[in-house]
Amino acid sequence: CCGSGVFALAGMTAACSGAVTPTPADIVRQLYAEPSPNPFEKIAAHASRSFAKAANREAQCENSLGTCVFDFDALRGSQCGGQVKDLRIERSAIPNGVMVRANFNLDCGYENTAPFATVVIFRFTREDGAWKIDDIGPGLKQQIESYDYAWNNHP
Repeated sequence: CCGSGVFALAGMTAACSGAVTPTPADIVRQLYAEPSPNPFEKIAAHASRSFAKAANREAQCENSLGTCVFDFDALRGSQCGGQVKDLRIERSAIPNGVMVRANFNLDCGYENTAPFATVVIFRFTREDGAWKIDDIGPGLKQQIESYDYAWNNHP
């Protein structure tokens, strides 16, 4: 078909079949495009199978109870769920994948409080020919996987 199976096209990744899949940076930009009442639903849509299982469990729990493992917005690294301003994306290769840093100023809208610098780190892996989020920050997936929902009376 096309030799290596994948080639770069205008910042996107295209397989030999002609299908265009988003790059890790494209996915991160999409996650920050609009605020979400449940960020884990947005994350699960772009997650590896193992991380999607964890993110979906957390999303279901949050939809029924409001707060489960995390009492903060995983995409904003904050409880305020404020407005992301000046989003800057940095990408670097890591073993078995790509790391993307989302750097931004978070405006929580508090009186007399300026927006503060925030960094959220995404780890991506290739799965089924597409980039998938495999973790956020250091160990978010492991924290969800090790949480005992039944013990803590969560679905």
